[in-house]
Amino acid sequence: MEDAEAYNNLTLTSQGDDSIIQLRIEETKKLIQKLSQEKFEITTKMKEKTFDRNHICNRLERLSYHEEGIRETMSRLRKELDILEMCEDKLHFANNAYQVKPMSASFSNQQLDNHKAHYRMLHGTDSIAKEKQLLRETWWWHRSLRYEKDQKKAKDGLREIKQHEWCRDRAIANATVKGQIWNSLGSKKALRDQIEVLRTDLEESRKRHLEIRANITSVKKELKGVDREFNFLKKQIVDIDRKKLEAHLLVHAQLKEITMSVTQVEH
Repeated sequence: MEDAEAYNNLTLTSQGDDSIIQLRIEETKKLIQKLSQEKFEITTKMKEKTFDRNHICNRLERLSYHEEGIRETMSRLRKELDILEMCEDKLHFANNAYQVKPMSASFSNQQLDNHKAHYRMLHGTDSIAKEKQLLRETWWWHRSLRYEKDQKKAKDGLREIKQHEWCRDRAIANATVKGQIWNSLGSKKALRDQIEVLRTDLEESRKRHLEIRANITSVKKELKGVDREFNFLKKQIVDIDRKKLEAHLLVHAQLKEITMSVTQVEH
């Protein structure tokens, strides 16, 4: 009788413990479900951040490409400006040279004839109109090269510019020998106008470059922010996976504990 009563008490105790363990198992399973839902939501956010990041990277790539194009434009404008300013300096030098006394004032007639004959043999007898035409053509080639994309045509254009500049220098020498003043005021004005246009274009390019650099800096900052958020979500996923693993191990241990308890009661 006493043995039967002890067995009943043990059974009741075991059943009570099993109920508690079963309750813990249910709570742990609910926790696992909650963690799974959190992981799903975080994974969805990570996909959205990945999409945002790709979009930002595309914007950054376009801005960088645009910046490279503006830098090339600025480089080309500087080179063109240097060439035209050099032409302006040569014109200024030539006009100053024409303002000096004619060679006949400082050379004897025989010396002047010999000097003129020497230049005619070297340079020919171009007229002043021809000389001014050469200068206008040189400017035209400089302007045309601004829009030339074909490398061969660009090289041919540069070669043509060299030829025109050589002819122009020859014209200056002829005019100096003849003791004439080359009236290039119209040409100088056109040259200065072109220089001003280039300077304006260069200044506008600088402003656009500064704006693009500011945009690039802003987009890079935005990209860092997205990366920071993505890495934070990634850490949360790792933490959730760790908690889920611990919960599964706990459920396994609790089920094992119930099995052992039932086995003890049966024996």
